[in-house]
Amino acid sequence: MDDDMASDVIESVGDTTTALQEVEKSYSECKETEDLPNAFCKVLQRVDLVKRTLQYFSSHVSEHEHDKEFWEEAKANMDRCEQRAKNVQVLFRKVVPARNKSRLERYRETAKTLGGIEENKVETLMVGLLGDVKSLAGTCVVELEGPMAEAVENIQIEELSKELSKAIEELIDLPPSLSEVASENSINNWSRGTQNINTGRGTQNNNTSNGQQYIGQSQTFGHNLDQSAKK
Repeated sequence: MDDDMASDVIESVGDTTTALQEVEKSYSECKETEDLPNAFCKVLQRVDLVKRTLQYFSSHVSEHEHDKEFWEEAKANMDRCEQRAKNVQVLFRKVVPARNKSRLERYRETAKTLGGIEENKVETLMVGLLGDVKSLAGTCVVELEGPMAEAVENIQIEELSKELSKAIEELIDLPPSLSEVASENSINNWSRGTQNINTGRGTQNNNTSNGQQYIGQSQTFGHNLDQSAKK
């Protein structure tokens, strides 16, 4: 075993977990916020799965011997995983709290600062994280030479991989939380309320109840027509 590389990997697991724990602290605030893209809360729901997989990986490597090739692959995975986790951490720290500047505007600026909008959308980062830890879990498969414990461990890995794959698919199916180009008229409604929007110059009249609505700059009703006819 390469002790230095193994130490680096274990340290990276700890740093990644710490970053994700800070993200979890945003849960209540994110839950109460209605002007955030839904992707933030969906990502938050997958943080625990990433942490559980990292914990599983950490327990596995403490109980099994591995060669240099294993640790090289694990380090490459953890380097990506840690960076993505820290980027998610920055997004939640910069975007979720209420401030004067709109959350969507802060989201766009922060994603650009992290290296680009496309690769730093919150759901894209989490898809990458889930893929990284899924690869780590895959390296934990043990050779079945007899002990039933090894068979049980491989079943656990298979179940974990299925859960990770499902989470990845669900996030991929989400509508993009941020576009490359900011719309001149960016209109978002992340809550359930009625949204009435007029981005032009014309009159806007909205009726969200059950009553009748009569609209017009000049209106003539049947009674008035009768009066005109008599004259």
